[in-house]
Amino acid sequence: MSVLAFIVFASLWMAFIWLVSLLITRVFSHIDSWPEYWLSILAVGICVPFSALIYLSLNLTIPQNLVVGLSSVSGIQALTENTSLNSGYMKYIALTVYISCLVYQLTNLAKAWGKLSRHAKQKNYAIYESINIISVSNDIPPCSFGVFKPVVLMPKNLIESLSSTQLNLIYAHEVAHIKTRDPFFMLVFIIIRALCWPHYCVHDLYKRWQFAIELRADSQALIGASKNLRKTYGQLLVGALRKSNKTGSKINSRETLPCPSASLSLNNYRSAKMRVKNIMNTQEGFRKSRAQKIKLTSAMLVGFICGSIGLVSLASETVNRDRDAQPLTRVPPVFPKNCSIHKGKFAAKVRLKFDVSKLGQPQNIRITDSDNSCFNAVSIMSLEKWTYAPVMENGKARKRKNVESMLIFKHTPLTSKTNN
Repeated sequence: MSVLAFIVFASLWMAFIWLVSLLITRVFSHIDSWPEYWLSILAVGICVPFSALIYLSLNLTIPQNLVVGLSSVSGIQALTENTSLNSGYMKYIALTVYISCLVYQLTNLAKAWGKLSRHAKQKNYAIYESINIISVSNDIPPCSFGVFKPVVLMPKNLIESLSSTQLNLIYAHEVAHIKTRDPFFMLVFIIIRALCWPHYCVHDLYKRWQFAIELRADSQALIGASKNLRKTYGQLLVGALRKSNKTGSKINSRETLPCPSASLSLNNYRSAKMRVKNIMNTQEGFRKSRAQKIKLTSAMLVGFICGSIGLVSLASETVNRDRDAQPLTRVPPVFPKNCSIHKGKFAAKVRLKFDVSKLGQPQNIRITDSDNSCFNAVSIMSLEKWTYAPVMENGKARKRKNVESMLIFKHTPLTSKTNN
């Protein structure tokens, strides 16, 4: 198979995987907020064509009926080996255009990376959960930057205009990006997008992944947050959107920045509305670990591609109504006295498992995991005061068994440095 045939096959395969991913999100609406899902889609879309290329290098053949022309989704006209692109100067013109656009995008990436790197080397303004906060010029939006030693970059005008509560929310959002290695994955994604710049599907996957990591960072920054704190965070986003629409601020643009560009970076009104809705949603029953999400994504892709829809339905059944039940009322625990804590970190995380009576009262409470046993007693005392909605089956209330929850104890994490 020629180079043209490989390009045709790779483009068709990526378009097919992209369409499959959109169909799956229509069936399982929660999945589109998983960054791991979109990364897995991209990996499948890229790895299979290159596996075919290795296949060819061993002097094997791929069925020619797979090469039927480029999909219209890719934005490139369908061509075959007998077309003019394979002969004469046309193929060199196409190659020149591709390389020129690739060099242009990689050059912009290198310039942006160099600019952010220079800012990242400055003296830190503050420390949040052991991550340095760097005060930078106003033309750079709040963002988490760096691969080996990531930092949070914060424009001076926001530091001066926002309250400490609002700043802590932004810091928590950016640190959440760092904990999930979003800056590294974004750099890789941008390079792949540059290499595949003619293909619309790759650009769309990047945008969906980019929005998903913002939703995840919002959720992680607000774990255990009260309704009022969530409202404050939502108002912060809406206010930033209005300000950027009036002033045309560069803070609303992150097309050329190789870093997750903060809670204040919003694409449009629709994305802002979705994020605020996610922020005000206190239900955490669908939150899963990265490994679980990758397994579920793999199962759904294999099931769809092979025609085994049963695998997809099995994946969705991993959400347990009892285990992931959310309380009607949640009483926050009292921070215990005389408990040792570490600066710049969570004081403790306590995981609990318990049953819920027919009347909705927790009982048989057990500690399954705890960072600090000093917090166990107050965790149990707090959970005993929670209430749950009764579960009705055949007109009768029943008990919930093995419900799981986690309590997170925090202390003031921001340690500011005063500048004389």
